[in-house]
Amino acid sequence: MNLTKRITISGLLVALGVLMPQAFHIFGTAAGTTFLPMHIPVLMAGFIVGPSWAIAVGILCPIISSLITGMPPALRLPYMVCELAIYGLTVGILYHSFKLYKNNIGIYISLTGGMLLGRIIYIGAFAFMVNILGIAPISQGTVLGVIKSFPEGIVGIIIQFIFIPPIIFALKKVKLCK
Repeated sequence: MNLTKRITISGLLVALGVLMPQAFHIFGTAAGTTFLPMHIPVLMAGFIVGPSWAIAVGILCPIISSLITGMPPALRLPYMVCELAIYGLTVGILYHSFKLYKNNIGIYISLTGGMLLGRIIYIGAFAFMVNILGIAPISQGTVLGVIKSFPEGIVGIIIQFIFIPPIIFALKKVKLCK
């Protein structure tokens, strides 16, 4: 994929990453932690534009959204930036570097690996802030509280597994994705 196409697609995915959470907030302020709408474009970036560009999408989505809409809140922003950047990086590396695009199960492996590592990094970033810097900026307050909050996102994870693979399959057919 050429540079112009990568920039354009990355920009569209960042825009989706900012707009989708706003659409989900129709269901209430907890919709973000339940449905995880910002995660979808970032995960897709790993498949479509590769790891380097997906990191940028993962970093820019929460920062731009926070600046424009106030969501995520500034104190939660560092964790989300780390988590989403790792989502894009991991999906991109697994899918492209390990050539998991050669079979359809590779999409699910890449998606699962990205989600798991992103959540681990989120916990690690939170633990660093709380234990090393002494800052407990989000409502859970402890690392255990953060871990216990993850079941809230099960609906979002299910949505990701239902919708992302068919989108990637369709993009592969039109040669917009490997």
